[in-house]
Amino acid sequence: MDQPQEDKVGKLLDRITEQAPKDNVRLSNAIAALREELRNREGKDAEKEELLAKFEEAYQKLTSPANRVGVFLRFLEEGNVAVAFGETEYVAQVDPKLNLDDLRPGTRVRLNEAYAVVGVMPESPTGPLIKVS
Repeated sequence: MDQPQEDKVGKLLDRITEQAPKDNVRLSNAIAALREELRNREGKDAEKEELLAKFEEAYQKLTSPANRVGVFLRFLEEGNVAVAFGETEYVAQVDPKLNLDDLRPGTRVRLNEAYAVVGVMPESPTGPLIKVS
């Protein structure tokens, strides 16, 4: 694996410092200025990488498919749940990261493309929803 460019330059500066005459103040100042510039660039590169990571995260959120909003109906056997989406009732899986205590009949839930429950929506301002058969 290649060393980062900054490491290579830093090691090269270390070798120059070791071999440079100790009484040459101008050379010592130039090496110190180069070392400082290297540190500044390392900091700027780290900031750029952090900013790029934030942009990539935002891009992923903006380009991910929209979730459907369904209604949790009840727990079923084998870890499945019943949810309603429109006029249709589905047997669905639940994301293991969700707190099952948040699921109560009538709770609005987010469903992914496979109709798995991936989130719980805030309570509706119009009150709970229930399915009447």
